[in-house]
Amino acid sequence: MKINREALKAELSGRVILTEDDRERVLDVIEDYFKSYSEKIIENNTVDSIGEITDDAIEQCYQASDPEWRKVALDIVRQMCYEKQYFTVNDFRKNLKGKTHDNRAVGGLMRTAQAEKWCRPTGNTIQSKVGHKSLLQIWESRIRILL
Repeated sequence: MKINREALKAELSGRVILTEDDRERVLDVIEDYFKSYSEKIIENNTVDSIGEITDDAIEQCYQASDPEWRKVALDIVRQMCYEKQYFTVNDFRKNLKGKTHDNRAVGGLMRTAQAEKWCRPTGNTIQSKVGHKSLLQIWESRIRILL
């Protein structure tokens, strides 16, 4: 969340007698307070040359997610791999009850499922019909292939 520093500075000036340096420190604290958890993670992780969040941020979000959520979410992904040949994370989200603190944790979840050899990315994408209508990776079940 971006704050309007000039408006806050004017508000502070009208109510409290502060030096310019003190006002700037107060504004810095307010701005830092209103940054979301996701913004702080992005700020502390590097971005690659095309502006994508690096693997560190995705892994960090996954590790910071609730352990109970991770367990339930992994069970759902494994079950989907038994039931469907191809799926996207939107299919996963339909089956999941509850949310995580940061949606990038789902990326870490899918990487864990891939490491367990339950599924693999196909390299093909489809446009999401919900949310920001972004492109979604199509995942292929490796379990279903073996059945």
